[in-house]
Amino acid sequence: MPRYMGKGLLSLKELQLANIEILNNGYISDENVIEVRSTIEEYNRRTMLINDQQGEISGKTRKIDILESNNSKLESNLNIAKNRLEKERSETESLKKSSDLKISELSESINNLSADLDKEQKLNDNLMRIMRERANALRGIRPRKAHDGYIVLSSRQFEQHYTYTYTGRELNDLPYEIRRAHRYSYTEHRTALCWRTTIQTPHDASLPFETIKDTIGDTLILTVLPDLGCTRNYPLDDFEFEDYYMDEMNLYRILCNANFRSGFWECDVFTTRPLEIPAGRREPPKAKPAGGKKSKKKGSSSKISPLEETESDSSDDLYGRLSETPDWEDTNRVRER
Repeated sequence: MPRYMGKGLLSLKELQLANIEILNNGYISDENVIEVRSTIEEYNRRTMLINDQQGEISGKTRKIDILESNNSKLESNLNIAKNRLEKERSETESLKKSSDLKISELSESINNLSADLDKEQKLNDNLMRIMRERANALRGIRPRKAHDGYIVLSSRQFEQHYTYTYTGRELNDLPYEIRRAHRYSYTEHRTALCWRTTIQTPHDASLPFETIKDTIGDTLILTVLPDLGCTRNYPLDDFEFEDYYMDEMNLYRILCNANFRSGFWECDVFTTRPLEIPAGRREPPKAKPAGGKKSKKKGSSSKISPLEETESDSSDDLYGRLSETPDWEDTNRVRER
């Protein structure tokens, strides 16, 4: 325990602890105390305590230095990141400006292309209209401008061969011999009486099919076939005959053909029932040549043999009589002659 020494008459004297004022923090506020004496053990213990505290202080100081170093590194990295962010932001803004410029250019080019496409589409529609009107005039279809140009050339019945497969419960209803030979499924070949109708289009046979395929399909499905009593809408490339089609009017196949003899594209429409052909969809009758002898042009030096003249007269006379016959009896009488 330390001893507190004060002034005496000749030398220092030990003061009583009760008369000494010691603060809470360990400081002595008494002016009479000149020095504090302690033993070796107390001194060593106090020295060790001071050394420990100094070690803690040095350790904390090193930690503070490390923290300050890390903080400086973080600030440096933060500044680098800010600079990089500013650089990337400026680059992004420049890219955005260039992108906006390209987008505006592309939008302008798209608008120009759309305008050109609309113009070409109008020209194509006008061209198709002109070709349709010319085809109608060539075939004698009336009204020439209002008619879509699709006419029925023929409609005939034929045998449609197809297969039907029995499976499950249907297979159990078959005779024992068939079930014994075919345990899981049985395919039967069947025949149905269907109708094949040939429809002539106004499109020239020299046009590629891919160019007019969509136009033909849309016109047939949406306009022509409903006029003929068939309202089943199927895609042009996906037709397959099914057994239950025979219960009602069904369209199950369309085949296209370029008829270079007539000069037009034709479509064979396959249905399960006969189509109703109105007068406006029928092929107009061909004009018959006028009767009488052919007039000979003046100044012509060519001569016709008596045999050729007789054949020509008889042919013209036959056409004239056929055009004037009132009923079938007169027609048969002319044919007998």
